Amino acid sequence: MTADYEEMNLKLNQMAMEMVAFDPADINNPLVKKLQNEILTLAYVSYSQAEEKYDDFGNEARSSGLVMKEVPADVFMDLLYTLLGRKKDGQWAFDPGKGSFVTALKNKLNWKLKDYYKENITNSKTFVSLYETNEDDAARHETIPDDKAEEEYESLIDKMIGFGYIMDKYKRLSAERPPKEARYFEGFFTFDTTNAVKSDPEEIGQEAVRHNDTLFPLLLVSLLKYLMAGSFSQIRDILVNPLRDGVDLSKRGELLENFFNISHPTQSKYSIKYDKLKRAVLGA
Repeated sequence: MTADYEEMNLKLNQMAMEMVAFDPADINNPLVKKLQNEILTLAYVSYSQAEEKYDDFGNEARSSGLVMKEVPADVFMDLLYTLLGRKKDGQWAFDPGKGSFVTALKNKLNWKLKDYYKENITNSKTFVSLYETNEDDAARHETIPDDKAEEEYESLIDKMIGFGYIMDKYKRLSAERPPKEARYFEGFFTFDTTNAVKSDPEEIGQEAVRHNDTLFPLLLVSLLKYLMAGSFSQIRDILVNPLRDGVDLSKRGELLENFFNISHPTQSKYSIKYDKLKRAVLGA
């Protein structure tokens, strides 16, 4: 981080500290309003590049160095208004005891982006295109998710389940899209879940087992049988059954090409679409 950003971070945090030093009941105090406007302006100018683009859902977005992603202007501004306001219990949304203002902004922005992508994808009625969406005017002063819920969602399996839900919706509601595309996406998701479980049986694997009833129905059992020896009726089977001879999970493309009996260009085409969606939803 450059010295300029360090200086801006310090300034933003100082102003935020001054704001929350006021009683939350004084939110309409002219001095509080002045601080809010100064923080909002400095944060937006500092962490949102001037050039506007359009994201995958057709909404105006700007690249943000805060999260190294394109961020829809409405999402960024809504979050700033929220973080500068009060929670439902009447207390300030920003709690300096939990970290700096910029840290809170970054963490909440990552959270909001996950919700943004999930909402825009699942709200599409037919999934005719991943680039179409139903716009929704969100309230500017919504409640920020509590830390416990945020921590739970950050676990890999919870994120994978959330992403799996989107894949399942895509599969069931994609009547006007090529049927094979939904199946390819289901296969990519199954492969990634298998890879995650196999890579860390003690932590990720056991967590996946605890979510068996939610996670396993999202998987393509025929692909599990292709990758591993044995039968599969639950997540635990992924843990205990060995990979087949010659199966190297680092070669996803090659394995999926063989499983689906498709060419490399076809696999790459759908893999790029799937991975782009996965990064958008999971932030990774």
